[in-house]
Amino acid sequence: MKLYKFLLLPFFLLLISLKNFAAEIKPNSSKGTDINYLFIEWRHWNNTVVLGHFSENKLKRIEETVCDLNDLDDLILNRWLKDSTQAVLYSFHCMWGQQPWFHRLKYLNSFAEVLSNARESNIRTVVSFIWHAGGINYQENWNKAYGKGEPLGKVLAAINRYYHFNSYVFCHSMGSRFFQGVLKSMPEQQNVFKALIFFSADLPADINRSDFKRIQIATGSIAIFKHEKDKMLLLSSLIFKNKRLGRNGPLPLTPMKGVTVFDMTGKVKGFQNHAHINKKWPKSRMSEFLNLSR
Repeated sequence: MKLYKFLLLPFFLLLISLKNFAAEIKPNSSKGTDINYLFIEWRHWNNTVVLGHFSENKLKRIEETVCDLNDLDDLILNRWLKDSTQAVLYSFHCMWGQQPWFHRLKYLNSFAEVLSNARESNIRTVVSFIWHAGGINYQENWNKAYGKGEPLGKVLAAINRYYHFNSYVFCHSMGSRFFQGVLKSMPEQQNVFKALIFFSADLPADINRSDFKRIQIATGSIAIFKHEKDKMLLLSSLIFKNKRLGRNGPLPLTPMKGVTVFDMTGKVKGFQNHAHINKKWPKSRMSEFLNLSR
């Protein structure tokens, strides 16, 4: 069992080195320049939140407000947030997805293109929830992700009210587990989000679990992007001894109302098949899904 935990480390290190090189040679996209890219960083170790925005090239984080979570109120949030008449996309990154170059390449650059082709959704603001998974012990990081997300439920609820529930959610890999923690501490309401995208979700495939049922209450439209050759989620399934949502899709296989599955297996290829967010086929499907979920 311990072997599987540490096998994840070289995979991620190799991924980081390859994508770092790609980030240096890939030109910046000119699309999506009218989108506001904000972030809220959760420093759980000292109960501090940082509100800010990304620089023009979407690489540098410009801090605007740093405060204790207990001092964060609607006045501070409203001063930081943008036009409430437009829609917003909340983004929850993977285990180490807070790294600036990775965040720009995989998330922000991809969102720029996705949203430029999803104009009917009216999403003009992206809010990245920056969280810190911890060290190299994958299983420990996953087990703690839920608890790390829980304190932010009231914050997300307040932001959601600001945008009049005209909001969408994107979760990648372990970010899905962090989001479940956030959702747990939000007031339980129906359809507080217009749609939710699970991309390579590092969650159990069993959608009869109570934590997935809570997600179905929060939105009537869910997209699940899976890849049957996802090496990261194969290791995860071995560690947790259950099939994973982003590799096997939702189980049982019977169609469910409001759940759409996008199978990337025969569409995109790569070394680890876990972070295809910036590939053409998934980006096109995300644009289509957001337009239809408005």
